[in-house]
Amino acid sequence: MNETDHKGLVVKSMSFLEFQAGIDRIRALLLGSQLQDFLIEEKDIIFLFYSNKSMPLRLSFRTPPLFFLESNSFKLNGDSKKTPIALFLKSHFLRKTISSIKHEQGWGRRFEIHFVGEVSDSFYIEVILVPGFQNLGLYAGDKKIFWQKPKELSDAVVDNQVQSLDFRALDGIRDEWYSESKIN
Repeated sequence: MNETDHKGLVVKSMSFLEFQAGIDRIRALLLGSQLQDFLIEEKDIIFLFYSNKSMPLRLSFRTPPLFFLESNSFKLNGDSKKTPIALFLKSHFLRKTISSIKHEQGWGRRFEIHFVGEVSDSFYIEVILVPGFQNLGLYAGDKKIFWQKPKELSDAVVDNQVQSLDFRALDGIRDEWYSESKIN
């Protein structure tokens, strides 16, 4: 399914199979890496993780929401505005190491990035990429903050369908995202 974002870009939604494969890929690459930096751009956030090389992960909360790993040559340019999300990330998550990336079948298009150094069940980033419900939640012990006010997910919105037609890997999703943004 294709959707048009706020800039008039026609971007193809991630199928659930692409979402699951993307989670598996970032889990394999990012587990044990450290959050070095981040950049907030409009409706996107780019996390720069580092293990033996830099690995930028873009979360796009546009319509349709998606995620992908930036190319190896990608550089974070600029500073994030001093938003509550940016301040919370700086004070609680920078220089922390990923202990696990969790996704369960019943969660639909939601996953969690857990960090070492605290009780990992209460120290994580929650990512929800359900169209119309996309959000980011940061949890540090009893403190939490959200990109936008959370909405209750209905069962009808949780998409668990596995589709294999037109499967794209994260690199293909990234290339499509950038080609659409250059056209407009």
